[in-house]
Amino acid sequence: MRLFFAAPADFSALSQRHHAFARLLAERGFSVFYLEPLRSPGFGCRISSAGNRLRLVSLQMPFRAANNAFFHNAIVRLSLAVLKLKFKTNDSDVLWVAEPSMAALANCSWSKIIYDRCDLHGFFPGQRLLAWQKYESLLFSRANHILASHQRLLQNIPSDSEAKGILVGNACADEIRSFAGRRSEGRLRLVSSGAHFEWIDCDWLAMLAQHPGIELHVAGSGRGRAFERLIALDSVKFHGKLNQTELFELYRHSDVGLVPFADIELISAVDPIKVYEFAAAGLRIWAKPVAGLRGNVFIDRFVGAYSDLEEAVAGFQPVLQAKPVPRWSERLQTVLDKTGLLRSD
Repeated sequence: MRLFFAAPADFSALSQRHHAFARLLAERGFSVFYLEPLRSPGFGCRISSAGNRLRLVSLQMPFRAANNAFFHNAIVRLSLAVLKLKFKTNDSDVLWVAEPSMAALANCSWSKIIYDRCDLHGFFPGQRLLAWQKYESLLFSRANHILASHQRLLQNIPSDSEAKGILVGNACADEIRSFAGRRSEGRLRLVSSGAHFEWIDCDWLAMLAQHPGIELHVAGSGRGRAFERLIALDSVKFHGKLNQTELFELYRHSDVGLVPFADIELISAVDPIKVYEFAAAGLRIWAKPVAGLRGNVFIDRFVGAYSDLEEAVAGFQPVLQAKPVPRWSERLQTVLDKTGLLRSD
């Protein structure tokens, strides 16, 4: 069975939910065509292999206009025409959409359409809410199943689409292994990983880094003045972008994983993958006290004021045995069971 996977990030980016599902679907026997985000300007289609039954498809279009649904949908329809011509797509193929701006791909006949809703789209910096609402409205009406990584993402879909909803939370990579126990001597080693963009509170991280009992390790990308001030601190080591192996090695030598999300609307429906990774690696997990994170069972401590931080450092106890954490293979099995993807109807 062929499956066309419209992804929100290049396959070469740090592995996240969509990368894991695409790989595992290929392992389960699907011929997966991973559609990377549209490139512009230009026109063309480049295909490469990422392993057995997994191919990467890079479409180059004259322009992109994600914040203008009318023009962008026209470009996506052109992309669909290219896919039909190149791959002879037909109504026995499956469409999996993890990037809402590619919603117009759903405007033809597929055997199944799955919308993987893993964020509160329209609330990212620079996104025009009305455009993203139009994309999602189309997907809500056309999709056979709507996966959601957070319970709130099922609560604000139209009532006539509620029966399509399936809660499929995030998870961690199968290859992460626990290294329970204290990793460092002297100061506690704290790690913050991922994209340190507008939804991250870099001032909160700086407060932690300035405690004499802490050294902070920052991995990933970042932008803005607050981020530049953070990585300039003497007690901060900035690692830049790490591959998955390097990132897991950093976890192995750390004591605490951090969840430094800002208290904004976008974060009210986030199920952080980094929390699963930290827990699987056997790290303690500290977070800024954000309402959207309060129900996360893997977070050990919420640190607000500096007095909370002093208490957290003084009372630190290493993890002696890592908690069992959901793996991506388990999450995919939930999807296959509830959508009947592997059944012949």
